[in-house]
Amino acid sequence: IIVKFATSAVGFLTNNVTSGFGNITLSNSTNKTETLAKPKLDVQKITNDEVVHPGDEVSFDIIVRNVGKYDCTGVYIVDNQYSKGLVYDYFVDPTNSWNYKGDMRWDYNKVLKVGEQSRITLFFIVKTNKVGLLNNTVFVGNNQTNETEYSTNHTNVTKNNDTFNDTDKNKT
Repeated sequence: IIVKFATSAVGFLTNNVTSGFGNITLSNSTNKTETLAKPKLDVQKITNDEVVHPGDEVSFDIIVRNVGKYDCTGVYIVDNQYSKGLVYDYFVDPTNSWNYKGDMRWDYNKVLKVGEQSRITLFFIVKTNKVGLLNNTVFVGNNQTNETEYSTNHTNVTKNNDTFNDTDKNKT
């Protein structure tokens, strides 16, 4: 007899098997306990252009790592929490491992094995005249758990001499 099962929770699964026929139970039985563990992902977001000016392109490398003990399927990233003034433009994926699904979500189209990582680069345009920090957060998750991890970083928008002049300082 082969028994296959799917699980929906992390923890211990005990499978008890007893053989017999009719109303007679035979004395041979077996217990097997399996430890069910969840995948563990880590995400890092790196600003490639820490200081930018209005109108500049800014890029972010997103690195997803499997830091758990089990291979992970259904890996995805969502990058939809960023400051007003950043406008998504395009992405670069040299390994063709990520599929854009819309709404700032990308699905990883492979199994992310233990110890492996994958990188994708997202490009935005700075569409603000305000100087200061712009925040950008990415979330990573998978179809095996409801848990997500996130990483936030900052890009500093500074005065662009082509856009501003000295009289702009005094305007309110």
